Amino acid sequence: MLLTDDLFLQYLRCYRRAFLEVYGDPEQREAPGDYLNKIISDSSFHRKQVLQDYTHVRPEYDRDDLRAGAAATEALMAQGVDCIYKGILLSPGAGGLTLDANLEYAARPDLLVRQIGCSKWGDWEYEPAQIKLGRRPKLEYQLIATFNVWVLSDVQGNMPEATWLLLRDREPFDVLWEERIDQMLELLEACGQMLSQPLEPEVFIARNRCGLCDWQNFCHGIATQTQHLSLLPGVTPKRYAYLQELGITSLETLRQTKPKSLENLPGFGPDVSQKMVDQAQATWSDRALRSRVVPMPPVMRSPVELYFDIEAEPDLGIAFLLGVLVVDHRLGTEVFHAFVAEQPDQEQCCWEAFFQFVWEVHGDAPIYHFAVMKRIRCGG
Repeated sequence: MLLTDDLFLQYLRCYRRAFLEVYGDPEQREAPGDYLNKIISDSSFHRKQVLQDYTHVRPEYDRDDLRAGAAATEALMAQGVDCIYKGILLSPGAGGLTLDANLEYAARPDLLVRQIGCSKWGDWEYEPAQIKLGRRPKLEYQLIATFNVWVLSDVQGNMPEATWLLLRDREPFDVLWEERIDQMLELLEACGQMLSQPLEPEVFIARNRCGLCDWQNFCHGIATQTQHLSLLPGVTPKRYAYLQELGITSLETLRQTKPKSLENLPGFGPDVSQKMVDQAQATWSDRALRSRVVPMPPVMRSPVELYFDIEAEPDLGIAFLLGVLVVDHRLGTEVFHAFVAEQPDQEQCCWEAFFQFVWEVHGDAPIYHFAVMKRIRCGG
C-alpha cells in the first residue's frame, strides 16, 4: 500500500475520512459544492502568486504514475536544478526506518528548492515547501511538512536543514521539524496500522471538520440512522470520549443520565451537562423542552436595533460574511444587510464597510450578537 502525504493529511483531520479514501465506495462521494469550489479557486490563485517568485521546473510524467513521477523528480534533483514544482518523492522506508514492510511512502511537496549542502549527488541538497491558502501554520500543516522532510531524507541521503510553509499574507514560516518528528512518526505508524486492516472507524460528525468533506452526506446518513451522539450540539470528540468511558454511547443512555453525574468531567461543568442531557431528551422525544434559562431583567427597547452575526471558515481564518438585521420599531420593518468578501483579500474591505454602515447610519443603535454565557464565580 502507498501512504501519501494527502492520505496522511486526511488521517490527521479525520480517521474515518482516510479509511473511506482507501476502502470507501466512490459512488457515495459528493461532488464539490460551490463553497469548496471557491476555496479551490482561491487556492489556485494564491499558488500562482507564490510561483511568480520562483523559477521552477516541473517533472514530466503521467499524473497517475507516481513511480514515473518519482524517477523524473530524482533525475532533476541529480541535475541540480534550482527549483522543482510538483515533484514526487517515493520511499519504502524513509530515513532508514521502516514502520511497515507492506507500506511505501510518497511525499509531494509543492516546491523542492536547491540549497548549499550535502547530498548523494554533490554539494547541494533540497528543502521542501508547501503552499497553503490559510494564514496560520496549523499543526497538521507542520506535520505534513515534517513527513516531507522524512521522505526527502531517504531520497537525497540526508535530512534537509529546513522546510517551509508558504502561507497567505505573511512571510514564509520555518517549520521546526526536529520538534515534530517524534509526534509525526507516532501518528504515521497509527495511520499505517489503521489502513492495513479494513475495520471501518466509527462515524463522528464534527461541524468544524465535516463541512468540506466529500463523504459528509454519507457519514451523516449513518449518524442519523444510528442516532449518534455527535449529532447533538456540544458533544465534541473529547467529551464523547469521556461519555464512552462511562458507558454512555447512545441517545437513550444519555437522556437517562443525571446531569450531576457529568459535571466533574473535564470540559463539562453544570451548564454543559444540563444542556447535553436536555438535548438528548428533546431529540429522543422529538419535541422542544421548556427553557431553563433564567430570564434577563427587562430593558428599554431602542427605536432601532441591530442583530449581527458572522459566517467564517475557521481553517482558513476568513470571515467571509457579516450579516446585520436592522429592526426599526418605529416603522415596523426588518431589513437584512450583507457584507460579503468574495475573495480572501476583500476581507478587510468587508469589515470596513460594516463599520462604516454601523457608525454612520446607525451609530446610536444597540448591536446584539449571540454568544454563550458563562457562569462567573465571584468572591474568594
